[in-house]
Amino acid sequence: MVPPVAEDATQVVPPVAEDATQVVPPVAEDATQVVPPVDAAATRMMPPVDGSPSQAPRDDDMFGGLPMFRDEVPARDTTASTAEMDLSEYDAYASGRGRRRAPSGALPVSSRTLLVGAGFLALLLVAGGTTFLLASRGGSTAENTEPAQYDVSLVADESTDPEPLKAGELFAEETVEVDGETFTLLLTDDTDKCATTAHGDYGDVLTEHQCRQVVRATYVNEEGTRAVTVGVVAMADSEGAQAAAEAQDPAGTQWFAGLAGQEGSGAERMDIAGGHVSSAVWGRYVVFSLAANSDGRTPQGENPELAGLSEYFVDVALAPLGERAVS
Repeated sequence: MVPPVAEDATQVVPPVAEDATQVVPPVAEDATQVVPPVDAAATRMMPPVDGSPSQAPRDDDMFGGLPMFRDEVPARDTTASTAEMDLSEYDAYASGRGRRRAPSGALPVSSRTLLVGAGFLALLLVAGGTTFLLASRGGSTAENTEPAQYDVSLVADESTDPEPLKAGELFAEETVEVDGETFTLLLTDDTDKCATTAHGDYGDVLTEHQCRQVVRATYVNEEGTRAVTVGVVAMADSEGAQAAAEAQDPAGTQWFAGLAGQEGSGAERMDIAGGHVSSAVWGRYVVFSLAANSDGRTPQGENPELAGLSEYFVDVALAPLGERAVS
């Protein structure tokens, strides 16, 4: 377990830029390689996993759950607005993003930043009954521009938030545009066998802290050169979610596995790929993303494009989760 970091701390081990995210290198066959310290302005990498990943054995299906390809994802009402979380108060995250906009009258969000190993950034949204406002995006009507009020305590425990996650709700957007680059939803995976979605011993961590469900999706750019796996983990309560987040160690390959696509899809190596990773906790949910090159190799040096992708796709999953906390 990674020790908690004080609220006013900005770094652990090597210094990390305020807006840094982590890069995850791929993982070798049965290796558990560790990535060297990252420069102050760099993001952190997780090592690639070559050949056979160290992740828990899968069941009879390819992904350990219920894979769904793009044409199987339920359609949604395209007129509905989605929510964007106000991260204006975050110490080491929001200041460098530029994409965020704080809604008028938004209350401060209680948060703390954990810097693990060589600078892995994990955002923990501490529930504690905190109520705050989230800005909405999408649509042009007046009602869509008004901020919605959310109460994190509503999603802090499965007793008040009993509904299972649905891939079609979390990843209803078939295309996502990031800085002019279009990413298309390739496939999703929904499983209650949480350990099958993790590398190393991290699956045991999920089981120990009462993981109920993991839903993942992989998006690929038009050229098939880059892919992003984004996922949401449903724990029994917010304490379990925070404990699972604190135990993450991507540099030691103790993290989530990317969701691989078919050969030639541009995502065929995502389950063993290294790249930039981001993670956040929202109530009882852990949200994570891995942005990687399609060849699965660890990015050389700083790679702000992959870092930005990893951060952005965390938002993609956080937005629909916010709808569960409407007060």
